[in-house]
Amino acid sequence: MFLPASPTTTKTAVLAATFAQTTTKEQQQEQQQEKLRPCKYTILDFGANVGDSLGKLIDSRIVDLCPAKGFSKHPKLNLETLQYGNSSFHEKPNALVKTSRSILEQLGRYPEEYCYVGVEGNPHFTQRLQALEARVVAYHNADTDTANSSGEQRNRPLRSVHFLTETVGAGENGPTTLYLDTVNAKHNFWGSSILETHQDVQKSVIVTQDAGDTSTTTNHQPPLPLAAPVQGITLSTLLEKTVLPEKGSHVMIKMDIEGGEYSVLEEAYQSGSLCSLTKAGVIVHLLLETHRPDVLGMKDFDLQHWRHVKNTLTDCGVVLQKGRDAGR
Repeated sequence: MFLPASPTTTKTAVLAATFAQTTTKEQQQEQQQEKLRPCKYTILDFGANVGDSLGKLIDSRIVDLCPAKGFSKHPKLNLETLQYGNSSFHEKPNALVKTSRSILEQLGRYPEEYCYVGVEGNPHFTQRLQALEARVVAYHNADTDTANSSGEQRNRPLRSVHFLTETVGAGENGPTTLYLDTVNAKHNFWGSSILETHQDVQKSVIVTQDAGDTSTTTNHQPPLPLAAPVQGITLSTLLEKTVLPEKGSHVMIKMDIEGGEYSVLEEAYQSGSLCSLTKAGVIVHLLLETHRPDVLGMKDFDLQHWRHVKNTLTDCGVVLQKGRDAGR
């Protein structure tokens, strides 16, 4: 089983106070999940970060500009205005844009047909993601008002957008802990993980200690990783809430969660949820970025079992796109 190790008794005691907010967070998650509806076409984004992957998914079906000598400029959606501009382009070919485009072209589908659900645990991004969701909702409402008044309607960027904030993909539903990366500000703290042994989490401890911050030190013990109480949600639960299990449906799962992928996919393997969908005729694409066990501090990683999990999923029809930056 690929489940993160439980913190030591000492660390559990130190973190216990932070879980005083658990009931409130459970209520908030329940309210967020109440918005979810099963859709025929669904995108699940585990590791939504600041919402940039949402923009890349929308960009995936926008036509390239100025193709010349094998190079084209790919337009980049401004997430503040939900508009494209003359000077807004991806700096280099983007893996997520290219992969999504290939999949959607193959199926003859467009982003505006899809219900998007983003899952992000870092509380640093909560307000930003909630504001982005509100802008998309307002844009959709403006479309409806325009259609009602003039009979003309702009294309929606997506059918619907919902973010599950302060929520992480996990091997079981319920309260859990996200250990925070505080050193990679340039990359939006991309090393935050449910694994406190993740190298970026441990680097954050060292930087905090070197800076003289003793807020995570107690009883002369080594400093603890900065941690946030979050809610865990399984892939099986999210699939049940967001995917119509019928022939011709499609779900694209992007997963870049710094080691959390092992417990998330272990649960899906044990429950058979992904294979149940493919047997029902649902097309399942999994855009997976895996992380090396040594980076994650997983000393007892069972490589043979992990290969068995992947083989089981692909054998039942899950289309797996994996590798570095597969989901960025």
